[in-house]
Amino acid sequence: MTPQAIYHHIKKLLPVEMVEVTREERVDNFIETYYRATAEVFSFSWGTSGKNQAQAEQRLRDTLLSLDKLGIKVRVEEDTVAQIIKTQGKLESFGDRQALEEKVSKLDAVDFLGKQELASVATMISLSDKQFLEWLELQKELRKLLRGLLRSTSGPEKQKPRVGKS
Repeated sequence: MTPQAIYHHIKKLLPVEMVEVTREERVDNFIETYYRATAEVFSFSWGTSGKNQAQAEQRLRDTLLSLDKLGIKVRVEEDTVAQIIKTQGKLESFGDRQALEEKVSKLDAVDFLGKQELASVATMISLSDKQFLEWLELQKELRKLLRGLLRSTSGPEKQKPRVGKS
């Protein structure tokens, strides 16, 4: 990648606050600018409409097809893929998760994996009983959609995924 291409991309990241200037130094007749990411990790989602929806669906199709490598045989049904994406979107935005993740991301004394666990626990513990039941129903819906894609073996019984022991 050329220096011009790098500079172009950094200039795109600055206004959306994904990078920030850490310092500037004069070196001869040039000013060298140093940047850093504003977060340890950025979480992206495909969204739920237009091109983003199509990308999310393609990623899920690829994931479902990769299950075969684990010995789990599934059918990829377009209607079900769209329903799964919709359900996943509801789960990702459930409760006050985004606000909690924002707060957790600003904690300096917690490492990346600790932040993920903290956000998950904080989200779960902050749900009201009613919200928890709604979340649980969404989880059940997601599982039902996924299990519905399992290919039948020789008979009416669904294939059971193998679970290995660590």
